[in-house]
Amino acid sequence: MDMKKLTLGLLILTMLFFLGCAGKTINLKSSMVGIPSPYKTKVALYFESYQYGVVPAGGILFDPNLFRERARRSKNYVQDVFSQVFSEVEIVSSLREVEKTQSSLIVLVKFSGTTKLLIRGEATVLVFDKNGKELFSGYNSSSTLNWNATKKDFQDAAINVFLPIAKDLSQNSQVASYIKSEQTSHYAKQFTESSGVRSSAIPSPPIKAQTPQSGTGSGFFVSKMGHVITNAHVVKGCNRVTVGDNANKQVPAEIINTDRSNDLALLKLSSLDMASVDSKSLIQKLSIAVVPLASKGLLRSEDVRLGEKVLVAGYPFGDFFSNTIKVTTGVVSSTRGVGDDSGQFQLDAAVQPGNSGGPIYDSSGNIVGVVISQLDKLKVAKAIGSLPENVNFGIKASTVRQFLTSSGLPSKKAGQTEEKSTQQLAEIAQNQALMVMCLQ
Repeated sequence: MDMKKLTLGLLILTMLFFLGCAGKTINLKSSMVGIPSPYKTKVALYFESYQYGVVPAGGILFDPNLFRERARRSKNYVQDVFSQVFSEVEIVSSLREVEKTQSSLIVLVKFSGTTKLLIRGEATVLVFDKNGKELFSGYNSSSTLNWNATKKDFQDAAINVFLPIAKDLSQNSQVASYIKSEQTSHYAKQFTESSGVRSSAIPSPPIKAQTPQSGTGSGFFVSKMGHVITNAHVVKGCNRVTVGDNANKQVPAEIINTDRSNDLALLKLSSLDMASVDSKSLIQKLSIAVVPLASKGLLRSEDVRLGEKVLVAGYPFGDFFSNTIKVTTGVVSSTRGVGDDSGQFQLDAAVQPGNSGGPIYDSSGNIVGVVISQLDKLKVAKAIGSLPENVNFGIKASTVRQFLTSSGLPSKKAGQTEEKSTQQLAEIAQNQALMVMCLQ
């Protein structure tokens, strides 16, 4: 008898514990202590996917209609979370509605959740500027105790999942810089008129008049005479072009030739006559480090193969995060580019703004391509209703070689076959890749 009373008592205590947890509502403002005041800007909140699954709990199945209604309303709790970061948050039902809101930023949410004795959820959040450039990405998963999937349960679940992401977002320097530099709240025509693939060169943020503007891309040496390959869009409209190891060590370069149809440009370091100390230093590096590789050839003779490993090198985001070269790895996803372009190929290695014009290496250190672009996730999602991931493009080495030959600079074919480690490939890239700056 005593044992039955004890068991009953434990059951009651357990129920009170669950009900107590379910009854608590997280205070958003107190949870955001230490976070700056909301940015005074308007954002559009779009749920690319938002799904909750009903799971039986101990033989009890929640009323599906009631459950769906509460799950639907939980979107408003997500809106409340992001309202702690931005002064005005408007939910839109489709990306086509974004333009009408005249929002400065688009917050795109992917969420999936289930409920049993726990409401579980995981979310991915992407933030884009009004031109479709990705500024932030965040992911979090969480679970919240519940007993009967009440309104408060869903509220707490949404807050637990999204609050850590919102905190990261509120302290993201790239988002802060964009909001600070923005001069107008109206959508650029480019948002609706672009083709769906965007350059991975960094566009210059709007800044005060009469201040020279600049953008950055990447490039790499292709001759001991100081010739450099990059993308044509990186140097388009530049009053002056410079190249160097980083943003602080730049030397002048001349545009020798461009091929807009293939998005290629050939640069050459300016004459050593009256050259600066930095110029002579860079030329010295070229003579010591690059010539031994160039003598064996730089560009591979065979085109990329489906599924082969590649390494991308360059200067994504310029010197925003650090003033050094960055490398990423991946595989060749397709041997054709956008629109079935045979002169390009698709890869899943990460490509960011600023990577444009950088070299793509095979596992032996041969250059198999030049970074050209990343797929514009927001515009493609707007067109097909789904968010693409890891879709980037390169120009094939054979196309680059033809361009060099037509520019009077025939290139010896590379034939290195010895497999190299990622560290060895990164060392090669450090000797060849450059940051290219366009000064206007």
